[in-house]
Amino acid sequence: EVQQQFWRSIQCIVEKDVIRTDRSHPYFRGENNPNIEVLKHILLNYAIANPIMGYTQGMSDLLAPVLAAVQQESEAYWCFTGLMTRTIFVSSPKDSDMDKQLNYLRELLRVTLPKFHYHLKLLGQE
Repeated sequence: EVQQQFWRSIQCIVEKDVIRTDRSHPYFRGENNPNIEVLKHILLNYAIANPIMGYTQGMSDLLAPVLAAVQQESEAYWCFTGLMTRTIFVSSPKDSDMDKQLNYLRELLRVTLPKFHYHLKLLGQE
């Protein structure tokens, strides 16, 4: 019962986050957009496969550009899993939520746009 309630709460949080994720982007725009369901499926599958990490608010914002770029559910899932695996240890428990999000964004840029990331690093803006 407790585990069922836990998963229901994760599903509820994911559903709330997903409907607010980047709806101005053409890939996610419009009512009943099937890409929103794909986003939800990936996040729920990730939470089930990684119960220690589970789901935290903001993961949908990290997944959205990946899904929009690859436009295929299984590929996006594995890219997102790789991103999360590489960034889980980027933050420490002392970091604020904003610091964690910025660290995730830096890592996302490093993985998806390495030349741009390198350019920012050269400018001292990383």
